[in-house]
Amino acid sequence: TEALPIVLLLLAPLLWLYPVTVGGRTALPVDNLAQYAPWDASAAQFGFDAGPHNALISDLVLENYAWQRFVRASVRAGELPLWNPYQFAGAPFLATGQASVLYPPAILFHVLPLPMAYGWYLLLHFALAGVLAYALVRGLGLGSTSALLAGVAYQGALPLTASAVFPMIVSGAAWLPLLLLAVLRVGTPGVAPARWLCAGALAIGMQLLAGHPEVAAYSLVVAALLGAWQLLAAA
Repeated sequence: TEALPIVLLLLAPLLWLYPVTVGGRTALPVDNLAQYAPWDASAAQFGFDAGPHNALISDLVLENYAWQRFVRASVRAGELPLWNPYQFAGAPFLATGQASVLYPPAILFHVLPLPMAYGWYLLLHFALAGVLAYALVRGLGLGSTSALLAGVAYQGALPLTASAVFPMIVSGAAWLPLLLLAVLRVGTPGVAPARWLCAGALAIGMQLLAGHPEVAAYSLVVAALLGAWQLLAAA
């Protein structure tokens, strides 16, 4: 009974990410480069002379793409990207965290062509968000239909879809349901708390490694409020 809803949640993000995964397109807003030199000189050649689709979402191609290129080059040279020598007179790189260097799913940026990797990275995390939201609602004791609706609602939520140009936000938010489920289960009578403490630690750790500490901070606040509510309910 659980297999079908989970499969649906794994496949649902493909409906809107099909063009940038198996459709041969990229999630990078490459047309935004036409605003800047030297790419503006070639804008008409590549069909970007009409201007960018959205000039406000350039971070993914101007920052994150450059970061991932630098990480790939460093790793393939057998080096840990501690320092970025290309910015100003040099700047810390690994310590900033935003490039998700140590985040395990970021392996996709090393094994796939970068323009293609962004689409699959997003697909992975939208699917993960849906499956974990499904698990959270099932953990609350609700049925599979309710859990499926919750999973679809969470993986398609505006804060996630609107943040598709910020991979570190999407990847951090995807782990929130696991953290909340861990908080719920730790306080459940008759449940061994150790495994759920580990699950909660895993969720927080993955959020921090994803590279957007604000998401981890918001998640910890929500988890703390949920834990306080459980304590009040128990009292």
